[in-house]
Amino acid sequence: MATDVLITQKLAIELDGKSPFEYIVMKQGDKNSRILAITLVQNKQLYEIPDGCIARIKYYKPDGNPVLNDCTISDNEILVTYTEQMLAASGTGKGEIVLLKGEKELKSATYYTKIVETVYKTDGLVSDKEFLSMGTIFNDMDQAAQAAMANAKIAETAAANANQAANSANGAASAANSAAEKATSAAGTANSAAAAANQAAGVANTNTKLASDAVEKATSAAGTANSAAAAANQAANSANSAASAANSAAEKATSAAGTANSAAAAANQAAGNANSAVTKANEATTAANTAAQKATEQTMAAKAATEAAQTVADNVSGIIDEKILEAFFGSMRTGKVYQTEFYLTETNPTCTGTKTLANEGKVCEPSTDTVEGRDDYEGIGIFNWYNCNYITDDYGRKIPTAIEGWGNGYKNDSSVDVGVIAMTPYWNIEEKDGKQIWTLSDSSNEKYNLVGWEAARKEDGTFAPYVIHSKYVSALGADGLLRSFRNSKPARSQYYVNMITNYQKKGKGCWGAGKERSLYKILYQVIKYATKNEQTIFRGTTDYNFQYAASVQRSTKETYFPVTNEQAKNIIVGAYVSVGHGSISDSSVNNDRNFATTHKYADDVKVLKIEELDENNKAVYLDVTEGFTTEPVALSDTLNAQITMSSMHWWSGTTDKVIAKHDGSFESNTDGKHPCRLMGIEDAVGGYIVYADSVMVFKEDYSKDVYIARQGTKHVTDEATIKSTYKKIGNIPGNDGNDFWIGDIGVDTETCAWFAKIIGNSDKQGWGDRCYAGGKTVSGTREDLGRGTLWAGANGGPVCVNCGSRLGWAGWCFLGCD
Repeated sequence: MATDVLITQKLAIELDGKSPFEYIVMKQGDKNSRILAITLVQNKQLYEIPDGCIARIKYYKPDGNPVLNDCTISDNEILVTYTEQMLAASGTGKGEIVLLKGEKELKSATYYTKIVETVYKTDGLVSDKEFLSMGTIFNDMDQAAQAAMANAKIAETAAANANQAANSANGAASAANSAAEKATSAAGTANSAAAAANQAAGVANTNTKLASDAVEKATSAAGTANSAAAAANQAANSANSAASAANSAAEKATSAAGTANSAAAAANQAAGNANSAVTKANEATTAANTAAQKATEQTMAAKAATEAAQTVADNVSGIIDEKILEAFFGSMRTGKVYQTEFYLTETNPTCTGTKTLANEGKVCEPSTDTVEGRDDYEGIGIFNWYNCNYITDDYGRKIPTAIEGWGNGYKNDSSVDVGVIAMTPYWNIEEKDGKQIWTLSDSSNEKYNLVGWEAARKEDGTFAPYVIHSKYVSALGADGLLRSFRNSKPARSQYYVNMITNYQKKGKGCWGAGKERSLYKILYQVIKYATKNEQTIFRGTTDYNFQYAASVQRSTKETYFPVTNEQAKNIIVGAYVSVGHGSISDSSVNNDRNFATTHKYADDVKVLKIEELDENNKAVYLDVTEGFTTEPVALSDTLNAQITMSSMHWWSGTTDKVIAKHDGSFESNTDGKHPCRLMGIEDAVGGYIVYADSVMVFKEDYSKDVYIARQGTKHVTDEATIKSTYKKIGNIPGNDGNDFWIGDIGVDTETCAWFAKIIGNSDKQGWGDRCYAGGKTVSGTREDLGRGTLWAGANGGPVCVNCGSRLGWAGWCFLGCD
């Protein structure tokens, strides 16, 4: 008869083979009542789990939320208890078992859990991340802090006792000295005192032995503060007894004055013994003082340990201690080296590369919100990423304050900056034998000349175990500052000059993101997908540009915009648009989005739904509270402006819908209408990105020298200062002032920056992105614009660059990142 509401299922999982054929079936909403007993198999033989191993379950729920929980090992079986959070969402979840022993880690094949939807659902439980293993770590740290505090208190008490013992011993020494003086003054007394003097000598010898014992006890006390205190107190008592006995001997010797010469000798002997007692007492005093000093040192050490432990505890809700992150990311390090080789354009213009070393044979496919692509990099430490909150220190390095799932107050709203934290990459790019070779690892490696990622470098030259990048394009936060957070409208019209001012409002080290953030994504694109042409993987928002005049003119105010049936096919529900009218420019109506009137009735708002209006038209409902008319607006006596709807940038957070932590776009990676995500970082929302650390300087041959502000360098606008304080990383070809396709890029590993280096032939060769050359300009500075716009098409992409904009000029489609 069953004694508990527990159901156990069994499953065998390969360590080096394919996933098991059968599903594990669970029920949505159950809590700690379903257990999976797993046996591991290697080469079709039962795998014996080594002693001392820790087992954990890494698990993705059907809705993509991750779980990292501890398991129990019993009789060579790994017992996985399914928590309420693990069964919060119905559908198919996937997990793997991880065995940990020391710095070694062993993963099983992936297995799948079918979670059957419950019939009756109760309110209150929301599916979320669950990291019970991290909770254990924080609990251990808290216990360590408490233990350190207790030890500090014990050490303080021991030090006080030892100091008291030392004072007592000093008193004993003083008394013994006084006794010696009295015994010496008794010399020359009578013969009748001989017996008494001999007796005194015996007593003094006995006391000498007691003092010696006290010394030994005081010396042994130096090991620990408590023992030192006890031994020193005993030494003080013995020394006091010696002083009392010596005083008694002196009194007896005095009363025997006038006796024989033999008494004098005996008295002198007594004096010598008393002096010996003084010496022993002094030694006891020194030993007690030494013990007191050591106890004080122990107290200081215990206090330091307490403070360190308390700092760790405080960091759970503040800045996260780097030691925790070193342990967290350090447990994932393998030292493996991943490499992709490309032909240089002059050798072979193909976009496709070859994966080598640990990268060989690995496959990566982008996902959407409904389709999960194959991802052989999932779960590998150097490819893992986590959402976080961060601040920027005075040196310009991003520091985490909370990490999603760690239970320390992570938020994704307008009050904070949201970033992506990952293990610090060690990397290199070199050109040899007609190839450009990209290398990535989680550890330094002299053989491949790998260097740490610059954004992780600290002021002392060492590298932090992590690196953080802003997750989204910048928008105005609740405090009016440029921040990275979800569901935010991109801050338009950013440019090199105003970005210096805008980001500096956040702190001394804040300048805005530069080409390093761009190259970080490019590095992982190259390693994971082995192609220069990112648009073959995900196109981003490069083909979503329209401006439609109202197809129906109405005088009533409504919250929908009328378009033709054909136009409606091009509009995406959930995307963003503006509604307004053009302004006069050169005696005509200009609908450029730079004009404020273009956004008069609706400024970059969401399309809520599209419904039939009549047989020829559709109603596009917008997220606005006040309706608008669609009758033309008179700009002058002769000019009327049509009410127009314009496509706009995507708001942030759309890529959060992509399954689990895969790269990709929601809905489609290839239609050119959706942002994309790579290594957790959202990109290609439909606007240029202004690189905050990069300035181009034109030369007489129309080429451009590219200067990068190193980390910690003040950003300036003066050309002479830029040339003297920034680093020149390379030169963009002049090409007689004409635009060109980019064949190869140059890369500077010190600044983690890139530049268009070699002219290519088409969008299907080399990097396949466009360099807008800036015309036949022979001098002056230009800001560095990247990525592309709503209408970029094949011209856009990760290394697209526009060289035509002055440092102080902006367009509505110029965006920035933190």
